[in-house]
Amino acid sequence: MKQIFLTIAFVMLSLTTMAQQMNLDSLYRCLDREISKSDNYILRRKVRINDIHRKYLSAHGLMNRHQLAWELFKSYESFMNDSAIHYLNICIGLARQMRQIEVLQSDYIALTHQYAATGFYPEALAYQRMIDRHLLRGRQLIDYYDCMNHLYGEMSYYSKDKTIRRESTALANLYRDSLCSLLPPNDNLYLWRKIGQLYSAADYRAALRLSDLWLNQVENDTPEFANMAFFRSEIYKGLGNVPSRKYWLARSALSDIRNAVMDQASLWSLAGLLSQEGCLERSNRYIELLLSGKHFCYIKVKG
Repeated sequence: MKQIFLTIAFVMLSLTTMAQQMNLDSLYRCLDREISKSDNYILRRKVRINDIHRKYLSAHGLMNRHQLAWELFKSYESFMNDSAIHYLNICIGLARQMRQIEVLQSDYIALTHQYAATGFYPEALAYQRMIDRHLLRGRQLIDYYDCMNHLYGEMSYYSKDKTIRRESTALANLYRDSLCSLLPPNDNLYLWRKIGQLYSAADYRAALRLSDLWLNQVENDTPEFANMAFFRSEIYKGLGNVPSRKYWLARSALSDIRNAVMDQASLWSLAGLLSQEGCLERSNRYIELLLSGKHFCYIKVKG
């Protein structure tokens, strides 16, 4: 009887493995097709940006110009970093002209976050000092805590200096806790930060449970879905589940491509995994595409 159960278990495991591989193969083919259409997705995004830019050029009134410059920043945020920063600086100049202190604080927070997300930490720290924490209320305070958590989290991860790394980790955790204290526990940003905390503590099962909630709250093929899928793949990395890790990296990369997002961290990670497994043809094809700069440039935003 024991032998029968072992045989059944082995067969079920084999069937599950085969199904996972078939699912991955189908997903890879879909990813290859979408990559071949990436020029169209990029063109579509450029058309939307050009439409906003025409409105910006003909706008009357400082506040209208600020609103459209902000829309241009958001359109460029994960697309072209230099242009995103350019329009944020325009926003800052307009806010100063209008003497709109509240608007100016939001612009400083956004610029600090953009510099932090793209690895320009001295610039991020410089603009962080221009933010007056005591003036912030409501959503601004949430954005500020999120920005500071991101900045010090990045500095903690990439710093080579032990003291800076230790101090940055403490500050990142402090801002994370302050952020989460303002958010409901079903908020996607709350789930994201709590998942990061659980992942750092190697509590992958608890992180996966929160990731399930996050998954059910994001729309497919959006930048938010791509972000969720990337961090879900990281959880499976911690669990040692390689097929699921590859699956969610591919889903994340698909969403990035369809939204013409230039942060291709998911495709980089997937290419690395495929290379380790000896799938060199597909891995090299992804790497050549990423290095060519024809379609993508690596902007470190999924931190």
